[in-house]
Amino acid sequence: MPGRLLSVRVVEVMVAITVASIVCLLAGPYLYRLWRRERLRVAAREVYTLAVAARLKAVKLNEQVVLWIEPASRLMVAWTDAPPYNFIQDPGEPTILHMRLRTGIFLQAPDGDEVGGRNAVAFDTYNGDPEIVDRIVFRPDRIASSFARTGPSWHPRIPTARRP
Repeated sequence: MPGRLLSVRVVEVMVAITVASIVCLLAGPYLYRLWRRERLRVAAREVYTLAVAARLKAVKLNEQVVLWIEPASRLMVAWTDAPPYNFIQDPGEPTILHMRLRTGIFLQAPDGDEVGGRNAVAFDTYNGDPEIVDRIVFRPDRIASSFARTGPSWHPRIPTARRP
């Protein structure tokens, strides 16, 4: 009897291992796609965050900020562009943001043939110069400066000491 009980247990273990391996084989491609999608989502979030940070710097510093994304070197750099606004980082213009694109992320225009090509990031030229590409320019808000001259804001549903 003990030998027979042992053989039944071995069969049960083999069936359990077979079922587990089939589940792993079926779940493998799904988990791989999930991993790739998550990597892409995180990389897109990083690029988005850097673009938002550059925009906030432009508003906060009240200066024009240029975000340069270089697909070939996988580098993203932002700097404050001083007059004359030439969209090129001159020696006196400090770098305010700097980040590398993750590996496995490639930029391509929707109708572009080349990955990381001339129109991969921005689709126009700056100051009519076709050599200046891959830049996103953020200008400071003109609205932010107008708030300085106004008094306390009036909200119709929020009573204040001056307005019931």
